[in-house]
Amino acid sequence: MPIQIAPFWKTQNNFSLVYQTVRATRDAKPLQISLGNYSLNSIHAFKLSSSFNAELSGFYNSPGFFGIARYKGFYGINAGVQKSLGDKWGSLKFSVNDIFESIIFKGGTNIEGEGFETDNSFDFSNRTFANLFQKFLEEARSNPQETARQDLKKKEEESISKRQGEVQ
Repeated sequence: MPIQIAPFWKTQNNFSLVYQTVRATRDAKPLQISLGNYSLNSIHAFKLSSSFNAELSGFYNSPGFFGIARYKGFYGINAGVQKSLGDKWGSLKFSVNDIFESIIFKGGTNIEGEGFETDNSFDFSNRTFANLFQKFLEEARSNPQETARQDLKKKEEESISKRQGEVQ
């Protein structure tokens, strides 16, 4: 549930705590590993003016298991701003995801005495920098035939109006 910190600032924060036990069999021998882990998620929204908003979000996942592989903790920080350009023009958005390029899933498996070892690294970071959202483009894309009819009608009305002005 969002919490209002100040008239211009809302936040929502989540915390999860998990205790994992993985049971497996390797060469007919039972294998059991256990670990407690947690995750934090925080979102902060700022209303800077009637047409300008900003958001900052971040998360942290502590070390945990993925099957029998143990992965390291990782985090991500995102930020964005949005400027409303009015009902006709929509909004302009600028955001950066994973600012510090830290969303990297690293880990592996090491079963001592078995000679079974893996080392993995997966980079899930991505970037989004700008987005211009125009309401009239969305409307045109959702119903192109209606938009074309409206354009023809507008041109016809302009032509009639122009002819009437020439007659007077």
